[in-house]
Amino acid sequence: MLALGEIAWTRLDAEPSGLTNLSRAHPITGDLNTVYVRTTIQSDRGRRQPLELGFSDRAVVFLNGERIYRGDDTYRSRDYRFLGSIGWYDTLYLPLVAGENELVVAVSEDFGGWGIQARLGAGP
Repeated sequence: MLALGEIAWTRLDAEPSGLTNLSRAHPITGDLNTVYVRTTIQSDRGRRQPLELGFSDRAVVFLNGERIYRGDDTYRSRDYRFLGSIGWYDTLYLPLVAGENELVVAVSEDFGGWGIQARLGAGP
């Protein structure tokens, strides 16, 4: 179960492309290379909802406190040509419940810029 305690959250708007540039709120400094991002998803009923996700470099996704996904898009993680850039490479299926659902993503980066983008796909 994810326990974030009393985190002071910073509001950060996405770019017109949908990318949220995390370095605007938190630069990478030394070993401080992980931030949490969160949003709330409202659902009128329980269902599985596709979520397309792009991030740099690593992400762990939590829904309602439970870890449901871990991804690695670091430099050369997919093949020798992969640059580690953010793209729509990953889709996961969120087990939403009726009402509010808290989505939290831990994003980690080793060097360079970092960010995250997400969009809900068409669901049942």
